[in-house]
Amino acid sequence: MIGQRLRGLREKRNLTQEQVAKILGITRPAYTQYETGKREPDPETLAKLAEIYQVTTDYLIKGTNDPAQKRSILNDVIENLTPEEVEQLRTLLQEEVAFKELLSSPTETIKDFLRAWTIMQKMNKGKTK
Repeated sequence: MIGQRLRGLREKRNLTQEQVAKILGITRPAYTQYETGKREPDPETLAKLAEIYQVTTDYLIKGTNDPAQKRSILNDVIENLTPEEVEQLRTLLQEEVAFKELLSSPTETIKDFLRAWTIMQKMNKGKTK
């Protein structure tokens, strides 16, 4: 049951298993085992998952609580970003630059970071030409 809830929460937020695994600091196959029910997350990982998805550990374990009571940090952020900024954030996560603290920052801080990241990318492209 935990696995079904994890998968539903992840898919609702348009995240890949790879992205969630990187945020957790584990491998994708390890995270996949949580979703398929082959393995149960330890208490520390369960707490991290609840934080990522902004639900209670009770919801993850028992299915109690309405997960809509608490909105995901990522969902809040994504709702307030432009499509280009969302893509930049996804790219960063795929490049193993999963900034846990950044994801829990106010949206404006994340936008500032993405603007700075874009400038740095442009500067680096200019150096390689």
